[in-house]
Amino acid sequence: MQSYIPVNPYNIVKTYNIDYIIINVTNIQLNQSADVQVVFCDNTKFMVDVVSFTLSGEDYQNWGSNDDYIINYVCSKYNISLLQPP
Repeated sequence: MQSYIPVNPYNIVKTYNIDYIIINVTNIQLNQSADVQVVFCDNTKFMVDVVSFTLSGEDYQNWGSNDDYIINYVCSKYNISLLQPP
């Protein structure tokens, strides 16, 4: 038997090690803003969390044409360190 059984709200707090991120940029409004989705994955590349935010104002203007800016912005925002290539 598999069905949704209602229960009182129950918070499960679990800490995951994040080994990979995927950054999706969508809904770009030229010269204004872009929606950014960050997918956090563990060492098996299993998705463990997803967050979204809007990049706008000065942060959007600083983007320019280099996508490294978005990677560095996300890493700074979520306190993530990039692994250096071997």
